[in-house]
Amino acid sequence: MLLLFILALLPLVFPACRMQETGGEDVIVEEIHYQLFSEAPLDLSDPFFQGKLDTISLDPEGPEDFSVSNADKVVVFGNRIYILDEMFRRIAVYDLTGHVLSRIGRIGRGPEEYLRISDFCVSKDGSVWLVDGSTDKLFHYSSDGVFLSKNSLKTEIGALQKLPGEGFLMGVNLWDDSSYKDYHVLLCDSLQRITAAWVTREKEIDPDFTFPSVGFCEGENGFDYMIPLMDEIYEFDTSGTYIHKYLIDFGPFALSKDARQHVENHLEETLSCVFLALASYVDNNYLISGIRDRGTYRSLIADRKSMTRYMTEDVLGLFLGVSDRRAVFMKQTKSGMTLTLVRLTAPEPSPQKVGSGTVPSAVRKKMNCTPSEKGSKRWRSPSNNADLRHLTGKQIG
Repeated sequence: MLLLFILALLPLVFPACRMQETGGEDVIVEEIHYQLFSEAPLDLSDPFFQGKLDTISLDPEGPEDFSVSNADKVVVFGNRIYILDEMFRRIAVYDLTGHVLSRIGRIGRGPEEYLRISDFCVSKDGSVWLVDGSTDKLFHYSSDGVFLSKNSLKTEIGALQKLPGEGFLMGVNLWDDSSYKDYHVLLCDSLQRITAAWVTREKEIDPDFTFPSVGFCEGENGFDYMIPLMDEIYEFDTSGTYIHKYLIDFGPFALSKDARQHVENHLEETLSCVFLALASYVDNNYLISGIRDRGTYRSLIADRKSMTRYMTEDVLGLFLGVSDRRAVFMKQTKSGMTLTLVRLTAPEPSPQKVGSGTVPSAVRKKMNCTPSEKGSKRWRSPSNNADLRHLTGKQIG
């Protein structure tokens, strides 16, 4: 009897070992054929843009410790703009007029300091979460930038999204070697305990090469997630459940499987193909994405109703994601950095399902590893189109 009582208490004593059952649910699978869209010059008088544009020039004269040299990710929350600059390893906070206000955290090895920001997000209460990719720790700061907490992660995380309720979505680095290395996205509770694993990895991407990517961005029904080279966009609802997969077919310009798996051996092919790279958003009306188009970063707005695509990098700049229902574009000029925010209208009701699939079963292993020191060189910054680099740092294109 005593043994039965102890066994009954085990789930309460060790809640982190329990995983949510995720198998058997349907995921909508939908193909979008890039070649079926006709390309047209961008016209800002188009109804899509009328009354929806806000252009913000960032003040180049801000305090040296606060300002940024480049935008690798931008989050708009209320009347604040948060910009990640990976080169300076900082998150700067601006107001909607472009004046720099503050920064989040500080570089260092102290108890409240980080070494390298892999990703960050702003939660519904305005507080900021960031992942230190060098130490595999999750930092939490108040809306005023005051340090609140730091926790160790169970795997190597490259992308982060706080859910509206409790918990997080986390994108697993391609070079992760933990018990969760076979999955791309993890669902975690408020204590960072992993409760579900989504999108099975099939060794289809070379872990030694990565492209800059903003990770998660606000989607039609929750959050969209894209992995460069994959040409797939994964949609999660606000509870963190995987619900929709979009397959972007670039036709004759698509990368081969061999090139995805061994980029170093197929650099010429990689520079002559088209694939998703920076950020991606999709709803029933539009596909908006930062793509790598034959060696150059470009921004794409595809109107799914008229089957027309517009390349926007020369007019709006490069697409860096969606937050607060605003698509964010960044453009570097001689006078500094300009952000253009495009307010998105509510999409039309979802069409009938195109296809279906199944959600992979949750990982049921207990973690038994320590954070790895492995990493991957990034192909740097979309601000420079001739920036394809080999692992040694050699200039390629």
